[in-house]
Amino acid sequence: MSGIRNKNQSLAGRFALAALLLAPLIRLDGAEDKPRRTSLADVPTSEAGLTREQRIRWWREARFGMFIHWGLYSVPAGVWKDKVHATGYSEWLMFGEKIPAKEYERLAARFNPVKFNAKAWAAIAKKAGMKYVVLTTKHHDGFSMFKSRLTPYNIGDATPFKRDVTRELSDACRASGLRFGCYYSIDRDWYRPQGPGNNYRQNNVWDYPESTKADFDRYFAAFAKPQVEELLANYRPDLLWFDEIDMKSDAQVEDLYQAIRKLRPECIVNSRIQDCRFPAQIPPPHCDYITSGDNEILDKAPGFE
Repeated sequence: MSGIRNKNQSLAGRFALAALLLAPLIRLDGAEDKPRRTSLADVPTSEAGLTREQRIRWWREARFGMFIHWGLYSVPAGVWKDKVHATGYSEWLMFGEKIPAKEYERLAARFNPVKFNAKAWAAIAKKAGMKYVVLTTKHHDGFSMFKSRLTPYNIGDATPFKRDVTRELSDACRASGLRFGCYYSIDRDWYRPQGPGNNYRQNNVWDYPESTKADFDRYFAAFAKPQVEELLANYRPDLLWFDEIDMKSDAQVEDLYQAIRKLRPECIVNSRIQDCRFPAQIPPPHCDYITSGDNEILDKAPGFE
């Protein structure tokens, strides 16, 4: 059985793209020009003071969407220097193999998905009856799948592809009548120093052994929160799907939440803005819908989206 399992894991690691179907009720470096803004003629005008009930209405009705997991980790696809990363997900390869950031970043030169067609992806989602699409705009490896003015380590500047897939997919979704959302790894970023980490011990200490908690605070203030603001201003997501490990202080969570409400009042936010564990309080603060644990199926409805 173990041989079969390892073989399957190896094959799974070689997929360049994983699309997960979600049901909502279970659920510094350089400077560049700012990305252009998309046409928002078909997007509701932002209005201050929206209630959660107003924000969540479309999500409650949608019930079915596509989660696209895609990034530099699609190039090695779970294999590093002929070694199969047999446990965990392919996107955890950098952490699992303790790959130096300067070595991992060279994957960008090989990232050239010339067959990418945002309109075709949106059409597949719509044909399947889906109502929204979520894209991993930055995973734990720290690479931005959108054109960012905050770092050249992004798909527009660091790859031969040179195209902004977040722009193309967000435009294609709206043209198809689909909502668009952004996944963003807000706490973990293995490309940048963030201190030794908390109980999860999931920070990059092989490149940055002397890093302190102050580095995380700088990362949050000067990079992570400004990147979320970029996404909100330039791509106008209908939902944010944060991933985190409880690194932020309550004040930082509040600061981030208020920035979201200011820039995109109608955007819905998941519970991982604050904690990756199931919320202790229902309704939870600072969010519109709950994200349970990875691959977790709840025993009963939580009484909240």
